[in-house]
Formats: sequence, C-alpha cells, structure tokens
Amino acid sequence: MIETLPNLVNKINIFRDISLSDEQQIEFATRAAQLRWKSQDITINPDDLLLAERNLDMGSDLWAVFNRVQEKLVNGGINYSKGRKTRKVRALKNFTADMNFNGELWQLAEGYIN
Repeated sequence: MIETLPNLVNKINIFRDISLSDEQQIEFATRAAQLRWKSQDITINPDDLLLAERNLDMGSDLWAVFNRVQEKLVNGGINYSKGRKTRKVRALKNFTADMNFNGELWQLAEGYIN
C-alpha cells in the first residue's frame, strides 16, 4: 500500500487537472450508474448523481465529479426507477461489491485521462 501511495496521489492530481464539460459529467454519471447496476433495467437521473452536497464537492474537475458520483452510488439515498416504481438507492454494504464497484469506477475515471 505504501509503495502505491505516490502513484495514487499523482493520479488524483491528474484527475483534478481535468475539467469535464456538462456533457462529459452526465456521461460519467450515466456510465457509473450502469457499472453499479450492470444489466438491470434501472433509470436514474444523472443530475441527482452530480449534485454537490458540500462546497468541497463542487467543481467540474474529474476528481470532484468522481467523488460526488461515488458517494451517491456507494452510500445511496437518491431515487431511481425500475419499471413504474420509484425507489431509494441502498448503500453498498457488501465489502466485495463495494471494492469491485470502486475499482470499476476508478477505471472509468482513468478513461477520461487523455
């Protein structure tokens, strides 16, 4: 872990230097939701995933967008639709599912590095 920390910090700094357009933010949020629910027929408003709850989470850089979307999809609490029913997203409580999702989300973010 200690050996990978400098690379992680470097990658976070790269994420902070990448500004995403509104369209890219919506695309990121949509793709992240698809990672969370795989092939299930879930509809979620990307704007709900992108809404900043704290001042520190504001911004259009990749790191800020990543954090906002990650928090909503891991901790839950926002609405989604499945068919005609509207429900609340539940938190990921399974350690393995949480780790897998976060790994896939990180790879998604890395895809936005030129």
